[in-house]
Amino acid sequence: MNVLEKILEEIEDHAIEFESFGMCDDYVSIRWIKEIIRSHMDEVQKCGECSRRKWYQKGYEDSKKDNDWIPYSVQNMPKKEDVYLVTCDDEEYPVKRMRFKEDLWYWTYGIYDGRILAYQSLPEPYKEE
Repeated sequence: MNVLEKILEEIEDHAIEFESFGMCDDYVSIRWIKEIIRSHMDEVQKCGECSRRKWYQKGYEDSKKDNDWIPYSVQNMPKKEDVYLVTCDDEEYPVKRMRFKEDLWYWTYGIYDGRILAYQSLPEPYKEE
């Protein structure tokens, strides 16, 4: 039986039937739950090198990154002509997919004449495993 199952079983053992507004439910005090959990804390596998911890750390580190947006300016244009994800001054749709070619930004309707704030490479397409 794993640790969580033991904890749940002990919580159920301490449950008191409680009736309110004609409905019955089980009640366990927070104090009991804390004591039960603390009594089993040493039984949990230390997870310094386990795979779950590695995946958690990877996700945590990724979320700490600023982001992949590159502020756009005349001095900081994309190095190559390509399609990018762009943040612009359009209030209704501020993120667009645009092509950068010959120092100009192109979108569905031709040359974009608004202000480009930042850009980034498109993400990799989804691949089924």
